[in-house]
Amino acid sequence: MSTLPLLIAICLIASTTSQNTKIAPKQLLSEAAKNEGAVCIDGSPPAYYYWPGEGDGANHWYIHHQGGGWCYDSKACFSRSKTQLGSSKNYPDSVDLSKMGGYFSGNPSINPMMHNWNTVFLRYCDGGSFSGDREEPDVYQGSNLFYRGFRVLKAVKKDLEKYGLDNSSNVVISGCSAGGLATYLHLDWWSDNLPNANVVVGLPDSGFFVEYGKYINGKGSQVF
Repeated sequence: MSTLPLLIAICLIASTTSQNTKIAPKQLLSEAAKNEGAVCIDGSPPAYYYWPGEGDGANHWYIHHQGGGWCYDSKACFSRSKTQLGSSKNYPDSVDLSKMGGYFSGNPSINPMMHNWNTVFLRYCDGGSFSGDREEPDVYQGSNLFYRGFRVLKAVKKDLEKYGLDNSSNVVISGCSAGGLATYLHLDWWSDNLPNANVVVGLPDSGFFVEYGKYINGKGSQVF
């Protein structure tokens, strides 16, 4: 197996439309939440959406980490826990991934390489680019907040094995914004845990955040 150099793109989600639908049912990881502590910020089970590949794409995979910024303190993470970026409670039962366009499109004229690949959309509900692994909850205003994004990531990968991920041929690991950062952070982990794949390549979309100086009212500050 080889890991190709990272590819860098500009967010393409929703920039195009597809003529071919990809209805993906919700995969709720209730057992992983119970047994492995893989949970969203509010303690609800994480989830992903999966559409099976077809034809010559049946053994290839496109895996996408959803973006959505971050939360930096207890107050912000508490607020986030009341939204779909911190809780799975209001996730729809299914989504048409093709409506996201771009690299999700099922139209071969729009997405010639990956239109018929296995497609996975990892819902983002941990607030830290799928990176947290804190055992004890953060208690804020009487609520338990969980920062366990890396457990979520591992639980998703484990669950995808039932669909044949471990026997994949080519795998593209991607994500946009905070999900693009997750691609940078976790590509090597994905590669190490897909030893049978011929190629594992990263496609981080708008996930590189440059530190720079910014002046507001004549005062300098560091921002990202």
